[in-house]
Amino acid sequence: MVYAALVKVLFATAEFAPLARVGGLAAAAAGLVAELRRQGIDVQVALPDYYETPLEKETVRPLLDVPEWAGPAIARTGIAAGVGKITLINAFGIVKSHPYLQPDGSGWPDNDRRFMAYSAALASLTRAVAPDVLHLNDWHTCAALGHLDIAPPTMLTIHTLGYQGRTNPGWLMTLPRHTEAFEQWGDCNPLLGGIRLADVVVAVSPHYAEEIATPEGGFTLDGPLRERGDRLVGILNGIDDEEWNPATDRHLEMTYSAADVSAKALTRAKLLAQFGLVDGGGPLLTMVTRLADQKGVDLMLPVTPFLARLGATLIVLATASNVWPIHCTRPRPRIRNKSPSCAATTRRLPTDCSPAPMCSRCRVASNPVVSPRCSRCVMERCRSSPMSADSTTRSSTSTARRRRARASWCRRRVRWR
Repeated sequence: MVYAALVKVLFATAEFAPLARVGGLAAAAAGLVAELRRQGIDVQVALPDYYETPLEKETVRPLLDVPEWAGPAIARTGIAAGVGKITLINAFGIVKSHPYLQPDGSGWPDNDRRFMAYSAALASLTRAVAPDVLHLNDWHTCAALGHLDIAPPTMLTIHTLGYQGRTNPGWLMTLPRHTEAFEQWGDCNPLLGGIRLADVVVAVSPHYAEEIATPEGGFTLDGPLRERGDRLVGILNGIDDEEWNPATDRHLEMTYSAADVSAKALTRAKLLAQFGLVDGGGPLLTMVTRLADQKGVDLMLPVTPFLARLGATLIVLATASNVWPIHCTRPRPRIRNKSPSCAATTRRLPTDCSPAPMCSRCRVASNPVVSPRCSRCVMERCRSSPMSADSTTRSSTSTARRRRARASWCRRRVRWR
């Protein structure tokens, strides 16, 4: 495309597969950049240099105009295996063993300074490379707009609204521009500043764009989001049908296609055997997730006792916080705790299942979310609002009381987030 070659995009993110992968942000960012590059758009990816990753054909750019508290900062640009051209930014505290978490599962105590420094360095890089479009992703990158006198046309993609980077008000004083945009109830909220200052705000689906503009789904930011009007849009996330293709996936012992799914029964049997489970002939449900509140795992666990009535089997492959393992290891009928985790298992779980339940407390897609490999999926959407009723469950006074109590708890939690 002739017009595409004329557009330079600086794409800033805190995760990018396979270099830095924690959640869905990494895969979404890598997939979008790959498609933009296929269309001929010049995309420069900026990522924190968490692991001091070696690059081929590396060039180093000192970022001299960052504040003293954020430096020293440099930007290394080169070729990374499996990624292509990328720019890795090193500023105060960026290098860690994990992008966000300490070995005990708690957040690094200096995460606020780390990502405010990353944003300051990102602003310096923006001034140096002068992109036609600055594409920010989630709260980690938003404070860059507080360091730019004149920002290029800017797009902010919200992947998960619940994570906002909210921190103490002292950080407002470190922003030389647009300080008022980042202020919320006396605190500094980077995501709020990005929402107010970006030229367009994009949610990861049209329905999610509607949901986050409501009090139930807005995590206290629904007002500012509604104020953006038609500058808030939703674009449905897609899947990489080359990577997630059961006909060519090298991680599968036996491949299959839509034309012939006979091998799926055999891979299903091997998966059940790997987890020490007996095939009862019912549906096999699988989840690959983080056991975090944002993922809505608490929506799934209460229904596990009813799976036996359906003859169903549930397999969950997950990483956990400090709280969730306690909850998940409580004695429950027909539940076993096993830990056979590897890349092949992660790929096989969505392949060999029938339904793939996708729960989320903060995101609802435009359509029921279907695993890219499921040949047959029958799923209900999982509404993020704690007050939403399941269409198959009769309402009752006790159920309504429990939902009101949960909604009140959630509001209190969000208020002090």
